[in-house]
Amino acid sequence: MCLAGVLLWIATLGAAVAEGGIEHDRARKLITMADGEDSLLLRLSYDGRCMLDRVAVRGTDVLCSTTGVCSAIRVGSAEYTTRSGIRSPMRKVPRLARAPGTPSRERTSKR
Repeated sequence: MCLAGVLLWIATLGAAVAEGGIEHDRARKLITMADGEDSLLLRLSYDGRCMLDRVAVRGTDVLCSTTGVCSAIRVGSAEYTTRSGIRSPMRKVPRLARAPGTPSRERTSKR
């Protein structure tokens, strides 16, 4: 199963993940997701890669952390993977348009 498929599957857990929680370790660039019943734990590493480096089912690790789970595609003889050599993600939050008649949230200095 590719990484995108795993993440899509995680998204469908909805309430179970919300009960268990999602922890974000910004310093180590890790996101850990767990259900509320300790039946599934997934850890996503995004430090120069995008890879599941830990998967635990009912408390038992079922994945080798050195190989992990990543996405890959082969085009001709070239292979591209999320295992290494990618930049950390940047997020951009679009500026929301103001509805007509809504006061601006920008502060202005009065002299």
